[in-house]
Amino acid sequence: MPEKNIGYEMNKLTLTTIAALTIITLNGPLVSAQKLDPALLLQAISGPDREVSDFIRDPIRKPVQVL
Repeated sequence: MPEKNIGYEMNKLTLTTIAALTIITLNGPLVSAQKLDPALLLQAISGPDREVSDFIRDPIRKPVQVL
């Protein structure tokens, strides 16, 4: 029965973890920097040019203040 190379498996796991944490760290400020304009959201949600299927979702839609 061949022996497993535990050091290699741990190295792979460590590199994967470091890569994931780096991606999360670099993308965090980009996501938090996006500000939503409540007036534009309200206009987009309640505009007359919406599809018919959008009107069906109105009762379950969260208010703009929650977004």
